[in-house]
Amino acid sequence: MSEPDARDIEYVRVFLECGLMLDPWLADAASADFGPGLLQRMEAAATGLAARYWRDPTIPALGGAGRPLEGLGARAVRKVLMSTAAVIAHDRAGRLEVTPEVVDEAEARVGAFIGRQGFRALVAMYMTLDRYEDLSALAHYGGMSEDDFLAGRDRPSWEGAPRDAELAHGIADGDLQLVERNGVRFIERTPRGARREEQARRLLTAGGFFEARVRVAMQAELDAMSEYGENMRRMVSAEVEWRRSLTGFIGPQRGARVLELGCGPGTQIFEGGILAALGAILERAPAADRIIKEPIEMVRGRVPGDWAGIAGTHRSATS
Repeated sequence: MSEPDARDIEYVRVFLECGLMLDPWLADAASADFGPGLLQRMEAAATGLAARYWRDPTIPALGGAGRPLEGLGARAVRKVLMSTAAVIAHDRAGRLEVTPEVVDEAEARVGAFIGRQGFRALVAMYMTLDRYEDLSALAHYGGMSEDDFLAGRDRPSWEGAPRDAELAHGIADGDLQLVERNGVRFIERTPRGARREEQARRLLTAGGFFEARVRVAMQAELDAMSEYGENMRRMVSAEVEWRRSLTGFIGPQRGARVLELGCGPGTQIFEGGILAALGAILERAPAADRIIKEPIEMVRGRVPGDWAGIAGTHRSATS
């Protein structure tokens, strides 16, 4: 299989350089946090850009055998705008709170990308990831019943259109096929679909897209941690007492080794009393500065101890 074309890698890299993002889950999450009228504004911006640039004679070649071009450009712009707005909101406020100023910035970034690479490259980026998401989901599940696919249980629909349209396009393009097993119809990738998934994966990897999207996902999760304590106290008023009783039930002794997987902001470690019982902790994580440093600052005044940090990805605190 040939390596990705250098021109295609360039549009992925410029997409990231312009501060853009494209993620179905991020866009869907952001849609619930737009201020009044902002969704309608972004819809109008997407429609306007598509109407302005859709006469580009190179764009129809993107459609493929079974993909109707109507609305494709507007969908591409809308998803990029929504995903990018969510990223900007996290960068600026540490939470998913989309304001008119955030939308202004998202629209400016989209305009900058189109100015450098053209509208066709924006649509191509959308379609590349759209294809990859569909085909990789089927690879992960080893096929999927037609009912599950049409219900969108593998992922949300990028296009906001019925999944039967996506299925019809995939079959017409030669990427998907219907097979019957014990009277139930299943959707699978074709050999051509597997090759196209691999081509898309190589392109997005070479352009740095997956690495950037992982960073965005991690940032969103870490920002959510900052509100974790407040949310838990609102839902479970006796959370700290419950955690301390759990530590007492476990009965850790100094010198013991305790592994906590998925520690979140470290509530069980700090307020829950694990640190006080063990005397020391050692944490290893790709975002140690935020997972350990920030909780230390939050609980320093509430949890007795002699706090000390170790540079790098390892941090410790001793009591």
